[in-house]
Amino acid sequence: MLAQTISVWRAVCIWLLLAVVCTASFGLGSDRTIAQYVHTAWGQKEGAPSGVLALAQTTDGFLWLGCADGLYSFDGVSFELRRTGTAYALLALPNGDLWIGLKSGVSLLRNGQMTTYSVSDGVPPGVVASFAEDGEGTLWMASNAGLARLEGNRWNQVSADWNFHEADATGMLLDRQGTFWVAAGHTILYLPRGSRQFHATGIATTQVWTLMEAPNGKLWMTETGRSVRPIPLGSGLPPSDKTELVLGSIGGLFDRDGSLWVTSIGQGMRRVPLPEGMDGRKFDQSDDALERFTAADGLTDNLITAILEDREGNIWVGTNSGLDRFYKSKLVPIVVPFPVVRPVMAPGNAGSIWVDSTEHSFQIENTGRISNVSKWRGYIDVDRGPDGSLWWQRIGFLDHVESGGAPWSDTGNTSRRISTPVDPITKTPEALKITEDRNGVIWAASERAGVFTFSQDHWKQFENVPFHRGYRGSAAYTDWAGRVWLGFQDGAIILFENGSVKRNWSGSDSPLGHVVSSINGRGRHIWFGGDKLSGSHVRRVEAIASGDPSAA
Repeated sequence: MLAQTISVWRAVCIWLLLAVVCTASFGLGSDRTIAQYVHTAWGQKEGAPSGVLALAQTTDGFLWLGCADGLYSFDGVSFELRRTGTAYALLALPNGDLWIGLKSGVSLLRNGQMTTYSVSDGVPPGVVASFAEDGEGTLWMASNAGLARLEGNRWNQVSADWNFHEADATGMLLDRQGTFWVAAGHTILYLPRGSRQFHATGIATTQVWTLMEAPNGKLWMTETGRSVRPIPLGSGLPPSDKTELVLGSIGGLFDRDGSLWVTSIGQGMRRVPLPEGMDGRKFDQSDDALERFTAADGLTDNLITAILEDREGNIWVGTNSGLDRFYKSKLVPIVVPFPVVRPVMAPGNAGSIWVDSTEHSFQIENTGRISNVSKWRGYIDVDRGPDGSLWWQRIGFLDHVESGGAPWSDTGNTSRRISTPVDPITKTPEALKITEDRNGVIWAASERAGVFTFSQDHWKQFENVPFHRGYRGSAAYTDWAGRVWLGFQDGAIILFENGSVKRNWSGSDSPLGHVVSSINGRGRHIWFGGDKLSGSHVRRVEAIASGDPSAA
């Protein structure tokens, strides 16, 4: 149900190509940064519970939240309280079961029925910290009263007969080799596959809540009193190193792409897109190498107490004040390290984009890297010619860059400047909407002065069109057949073919209403934008565009 709801939300979202995020870091080697994930927050206003302590997703798609005031289910829209009392730990199993750790005792939710186990059922008398399943399918429980295993319908304390002597336990992990790891007391223990005797690692830790396995087999731990770091193991055990992220943390995970997500106690989220590149280095929580996402960025709270990756790859974060989700949209926002206001954009070569924005002009390469940064040039529009060249426009002139670049580029682009025609009455230059046809002729719809063409270094006003000064050029496009379309703000559309008027729709006859906002196309399809669309008229325009003579 949760997956279905999320899919609907994705279908109705409209995303801008250029998302402005002021940040100093940009992960060139990663698929995207944390700032490029779509973030959704559910706080008190959205009905989310506070004090989220644990997260799990069951096979029916529901997300479950263990909270300070009870157990909640979430279907992507609404939260439902399913039982009262603090739920400290959750574990969802492949058979649909959900185990709930309580202040004293555990509960099992199976097929909608709740079964509770207490001290009389062998449950150690303590607060449950976590659950885990070992390689034999046996369920384990860690609490501040030690370890216990579910054998049949009874929980049995794990003690000296297992070579376990610690008074409390927190995090547990079954690694890919079948070794079972337990954070207990102030150390880490492990149980080899098939063994009934725990082995000591000999390392000293502060309180460890989570154990994780990286894609390369390295084991990590999150410590509340020190850092997030690999477990420093000896020979014959999984590899380790001296990498360290110095911040107190309750939880973390390696996602399906291998990125490391780390929660913090009061400092928000951290993410490392390429953790294998961190070998041996020590990072402060404010280090720029760590991607950050905090309450200042929209996180419900900087105190994060739970994290989960669901079956669809969404990252869910439980905080002291609500629930947050991070997911990858199909359209990747571009992270720019400075404000982008009123951008003028043009396609460049090799998948790049040129941007002229208030304060800065720059290029976005197909890798997402920002280059050719310059001061704002004040361009108001740009058009790409059939040969890939770009016509950059400012009031009074056009800059023509033959190689498809920008005048401020440092890549040696060849450019020339062309003055634009002036209004014959006011004698002032005007903004134009321009398009270049197949013969290299520039067609321009001006604000007040009419239609112009530019060829052989000369502007010429096009006289054979019914025109009045109320016409303001708003769109220009050359279609697949080499025909030129010009649109105006009063709704008028003029179609030119072989240098003459093929068809003229006046404002009163316009199929697009009072404003033609855009004309564009791909292949034989032409797209029209306006403030009011009339279906029959648009179909007639489409028929003319496709070459149907009867429609003309």
